[in-house]
Amino acid sequence: VYPNPTDGQVNLDLSGSANPVGTVKVFDAYGKLVLQNQLDGSPLFRLAIAGDDGVYFLSIEVEGEAPVTKRVVLAH
Repeated sequence: VYPNPTDGQVNLDLSGSANPVGTVKVFDAYGKLVLQNQLDGSPLFRLAIAGDDGVYFLSIEVEGEAPVTKRVVLAH
């Protein structure tokens, strides 16, 4: 996940997965779901997080693999 901190545009490098199909969910620091997108199978997925400055958690769920959680800092 880069860049981190970010101004809202986040890149997910999924090249470690043969077929990265699944979902990415973005939660705020309070655990509230603020965004959910489908992964389209491409090795690089771009995501736009719109919200207040702070810490967000990305739950990346690729089919057939264990979910991965990443922390990202949003700073405009």
